[in-house]
Amino acid sequence: MWKIKLLSAMASLVFAFALSACSAPPNVPMASNNATPSASLANPAAQVTISNDSFEPASVSVKAGQIVEWIWSDLGNPHDVTLPNGNHSPILASGKWSYRFSTPGTYHYYDSLHNKVAGTVVVTP
Repeated sequence: MWKIKLLSAMASLVFAFALSACSAPPNVPMASNNATPSASLANPAAQVTISNDSFEPASVSVKAGQIVEWIWSDLGNPHDVTLPNGNHSPILASGKWSYRFSTPGTYHYYDSLHNKVAGTVVVTP
């Protein structure tokens, strides 16, 4: 009899654990609002706001060696900035991230969570 009660209790625990795992929110890693930017300088040459599931402005121009700063302002919706050279911001719902563009060229970047959200940085010599 005690074996049946023990098995029943163990089954209840397994069921409760499985149920709680199924009802957990999606596993989207979120960085803190104080994420360390890749280039932490105070004077960005351009700023891009992430708002309404878009980058505003969609295109910015800077000189080689200058910094672009992205500012999250989309009501807590998580986004990131993914550059074609493999660099990317952390996934954030708010905060800021900066990147120094050293090489002239046109950089098409996007949000890896929402591929339709994209923008361009043009870097001149």
